[in-house]
Amino acid sequence: MEDVKFCYRCSENFLKYEFMRVWLGKSIDIYNEKMLIIYASFENMSRLPISITDVCVKIDDVPYPCVQPPIIAYEEIKKVKGVVVSRREHMSLSMPINLSSLGGSSGYICFEFPPNVFPSDATELNFLVSSNRGKVLEKRLPLDHPFH
Repeated sequence: MEDVKFCYRCSENFLKYEFMRVWLGKSIDIYNEKMLIIYASFENMSRLPISITDVCVKIDDVPYPCVQPPIIAYEEIKKVKGVVVSRREHMSLSMPINLSSLGGSSGYICFEFPPNVFPSDATELNFLVSSNRGKVLEKRLPLDHPFH
């Protein structure tokens, strides 16, 4: 992922339903307007298990599902005097995300777009989160100004 990285900040980052809370990370990375990577956290607030079956970003009324199977979403490399001493790869989450009673899970979620679909001047993103309970949570998250 040596492409140019643009990072946006979400002002409002919670989706909440009576049985589930979804936290979408404060930074959203966009690589050359083709790939979106977010860090998300899911909390099951009920005593019954629940599964997150899909997470989508909706652009111009077209839902773009998260990338499956999981891919390397983020890589940490630690160097000492120019020599790599450790390397850690963070994989994106695999769907479905199964949450036990009052449990939670978090990780990276990646989305890929065809060329020229993601608007470079986007001021908000519309997320859809589907569960095995038949509900789709939909939330528009405003974006602050991009920074590089």
